[in-house]
This record gives sequence, C-alpha cells and structure tokens, in this order.
Amino acid sequence: MIVAHADVVGSLLRPLELLKAQEDLPAGLITTAQFKTIEDRAVDDAIALQEEAGLEVITDGEMRRLGATYVQIDAPHYGSRGRRHQSAGPQ
Repeated sequence: MIVAHADVVGSLLRPLELLKAQEDLPAGLITTAQFKTIEDRAVDDAIALQEEAGLEVITDGEMRRLGATYVQIDAPHYGSRGRRHQSAGPQ
C-alpha cells in the first residue's frame, strides 16, 4: 500500500484592500509605510485563516507576490526576510 501525504501550499486570494494598495503605491497615492501596513495585515489574516483551518503547513498566502513573473525573476531575493529586488515591486 502506498501512503501519501499532501499539504495545501500556494496562493490565497488577495483582499481587495491589498490589490488596491498594489495599484496605489506606484501611483503615489499611498506611502511605502502605508503599503507595508496593508500588506502585513493581509499576511496576518492569511496565516490566521490557515491556522483556523488546522493546516499543518502555513504560508503567507503569497500576499507579497506581485505576479508570477516577479517571483520567477526575483525568487533568490524574495527569501525568508521578504527582501525584494531593487528593480521590481514596491520598495
């Protein structure tokens, strides 16, 4: 008998507030500090959702990701500290 184990790992839907902030930051409508607050709240909510569901593997829901291309290009710089490449994404 084959025993398999699987965990849910991947993107969660981003809240509308974060989607708006991702547009507002480059447009100069919010500051980097305001963006970071909104982004951190989205991550906290994603973690809480997964904890409440009883998942054993918890992720940030990829709330800090701007798009697939961004992650593929900047993956080495995106690591555990959330550092971003200087040429892409909000700073």
